[in-house]
Amino acid sequence: MPKERSPEHGEQEPEATRVDRFAIGHDAFQFTLDFWQSSDDGDPSAITRLKTSAPIAKDLSRTLTRSLEEYEQRFGEIPTDDDQA
Repeated sequence: MPKERSPEHGEQEPEATRVDRFAIGHDAFQFTLDFWQSSDDGDPSAITRLKTSAPIAKDLSRTLTRSLEEYEQRFGEIPTDDDQA
């Protein structure tokens, strides 16, 4: 079961940064998640790279899927780039 957690009392939340592009890759040992943010001129700049084990990546996938389902139940279907083609 995915391990969700919120910052504990007195623990500072990490700074949030909006991203609008991402890439995910993997090898036999880990998954790599890269995130970018487009600047005003449209050029993407790298924000962060995360590396994690396959079991954690699977937990992340399950948690994200469940969160998206809950979001769509509450706010309606999320359009995708494929919907606009």
